[in-house]
Amino acid sequence: MRQIGYALLFGFGGILAAVVYTFVIGFAGAPGAFLSSAAAKRSRDGITPVWGLFLTLAGQLYASLVFVTLVIHFVEARLSSAIGIGKWVAWSVAFLVAVAPSAIALKDAARAERRNVQHSATTLTAPLTALGFFLFKLFPAIMNAGWGWVPMF
Repeated sequence: MRQIGYALLFGFGGILAAVVYTFVIGFAGAPGAFLSSAAAKRSRDGITPVWGLFLTLAGQLYASLVFVTLVIHFVEARLSSAIGIGKWVAWSVAFLVAVAPSAIALKDAARAERRNVQHSATTLTAPLTALGFFLFKLFPAIMNAGWGWVPMF
């Protein structure tokens, strides 16, 4: 039962952190978006280069998976010895918190009147972030390979 209370507190604080972290995802994709925009302006037909989309996606996805790593580290430290249904509830809340920044960015992209490269990249970032959560949780070696520098607390 204690884990369910923890899940509620973590969910509330985690969603607030996720809202703030959504701006980090936007900044992470900005270099690719700026380069792509500049290249599209020089192009005669105004087509956005594919490499700009991939660069933006790479920045957004890496930043989003940093947040996923933080969430996994935070929850594992507190639930390592927990058993029962409360542990599953807490991990379900952790998943929702971990994918919240990319989901919020996806919602912003859907509401945008004029879509840009960052909005297009976000449509790929959100599902890849959810996949990343499960890969990181099931295979921690993947998480440690690219995100081993993320602190555990």
